[in-house]
Amino acid sequence: MKSEKLLDELAVDLKPLVDRIEKSKVKPTQNNYGRYLALISTYAKNKDVAVIVGEGLRRAGGNAAGIAAALRIYGCDKISWVNVTE
Repeated sequence: MKSEKLLDELAVDLKPLVDRIEKSKVKPTQNNYGRYLALISTYAKNKDVAVIVGEGLRRAGGNAAGIAAALRIYGCDKISWVNVTE
């Protein structure tokens, strides 16, 4: 599928940012949701794009619960790719 390939390519592009977030010794917010929110809001002008960016972050190794929390704060309340209780 083209969309899967595009998401995987997005993950490759986002990997250095995710690694920096996840390797940081300082965790200012639970599961780094604040840092993920900052990234999502930088790239996403609407909720659909925010979910795509969130999926790219998740595929790049980002904390799924933190990304889901950031997306909820951004206004995306239907996230099917993550168990939000993690």
